[in-house]
Amino acid sequence: MFKMYEIVRMGITLALLALLGVMAFKDWKTKEVPVIYLIVSGAVAALEMVYLLAAGQMLQFRLGISGLLLGVGCTFISYRTKEKIGYADSVAIGIVGTHLGIWRMIGVLLLSFFCVFVRVVLKEGLHKDSLKKSMPFLPFLFLGYLGAGVI
Repeated sequence: MFKMYEIVRMGITLALLALLGVMAFKDWKTKEVPVIYLIVSGAVAALEMVYLLAAGQMLQFRLGISGLLLGVGCTFISYRTKEKIGYADSVAIGIVGTHLGIWRMIGVLLLSFFCVFVRVVLKEGLHKDSLKKSMPFLPFLFLGYLGAGVI
């Protein structure tokens, strides 16, 4: 039997996976992410943090805070680079990091960057002009979350 804590965590994992999937699709098609999806995802992550405190899961709470700080760091990088890394990408990293904690989030990011590398080598590497274009990151974050965060 599953404990209540495990059931809640599974539900949050699935909710964030679905929201991140929608955001990744929107980002891929339009290179924009509607703010409402970030707000809803952030609310899910915030509710999870409140639940972790209420359930006495202090270690997981601290890991969530550290994952959130990873997103804050990425947001600072977005600001300093004049949004070379989009704010939506940074906020999504913070949201998923809040759920996974810093160590699993680092694994998600490494897998995401590997997926970006494979795409660049297979698709963009053949056409030198296209390397200067930007590409959305949320689809790769979704793949990383699916591969390293969920499975």
